[in-house]
Amino acid sequence: MPAKKGKDEQTGLKQQILALVKEVPGSMGVYIRHIERGEEISVEADKVFPLGTVFQIAVMVEVFRQAEKEMLSLDDQIELADNLKAVGPGILQYLSPGVTLSVKDLLVLMMTISDNTATDLLWKKIGVQSVNMALRDLGFTRTNIYIPNREYQLLSLLMGEEFEDLNMPEFVQSWKNRSQMEKTRTMASVESQHTKNLPIEELRTRFEAMYGRREGKRFQQKRTFDEAVDNQGSPREIGALLEKIFHGEAASPNACQQMLGIMLLRQDQNSISLHLPSDVPVSGKGGSLAGTSNDAGVVYINPKSHFVIACFTRRLNQGDDVVASDVIGKISKAVYDHYSHVSISKV
Repeated sequence: MPAKKGKDEQTGLKQQILALVKEVPGSMGVYIRHIERGEEISVEADKVFPLGTVFQIAVMVEVFRQAEKEMLSLDDQIELADNLKAVGPGILQYLSPGVTLSVKDLLVLMMTISDNTATDLLWKKIGVQSVNMALRDLGFTRTNIYIPNREYQLLSLLMGEEFEDLNMPEFVQSWKNRSQMEKTRTMASVESQHTKNLPIEELRTRFEAMYGRREGKRFQQKRTFDEAVDNQGSPREIGALLEKIFHGEAASPNACQQMLGIMLLRQDQNSISLHLPSDVPVSGKGGSLAGTSNDAGVVYINPKSHFVIACFTRRLNQGDDVVASDVIGKISKAVYDHYSHVSISKV
């Protein structure tokens, strides 16, 4: 009887989550796993979504993996160069060239305020292709982390200018038909021909003229571009990556504890925590684009009970990110409430 009751309660939780998912305009994927009990709930969890800045989790993992191999040190100093600055979230784009920050400093800026420039400085230090190589080594085959922020913004800008009066979907289709090698070559071409000497002020001015300061202009055009070109991943794989970090398997146990600690410091909007009690810790990372609002993290119910949650969306209409964020918060709260009242022993 207790086992049947537990199964019925799990079914009830899934039905509650399915009902919440239906409230989201567009498409939503959900992956939930209670770590100690090993119970999973998934909705379109293997579908690939644009990640937004959720991809920074994978960059962080590879930085720590290289530090373990002594390929770099967290104390290494990296100089801020103007031609490596990216617009969007972050403060480094406004600082003077020549400032130096440690790898650890950049990790904190990347994971707490989604600093795009900090991300690119780290990513180019470890090697852009190294992140996907690390993901494959960890067993993740559907996630593709390949395009830094600056190159992404330049390509978005160039395509926006080129296709302002033409058909953006035609470009998107051609992009989808390219091999990964061809996409990589395009990125290299964008970097060498367009970004090497472009001052950040000019990049910002042109980008904001095209898409607005908050990227609200030409929303449909930007959404079409973002969904095709952005770094991609599935809720299940990002959730599983977080669980590997929790278990000390993505890198050394000490490195993974440092990663969880950095993610606890996050300052940007946290959909997962929206409806949770204010004292519930969450180690995670969110990300948003035109038509996309994502969040992923480890929720600490108590010292012996934790769950991983990854909720990704796409095809949202302008303004629907508020609805999506609220739904993610409600899903997180439903899971939290459920596991706050069950035994942590496996069934």
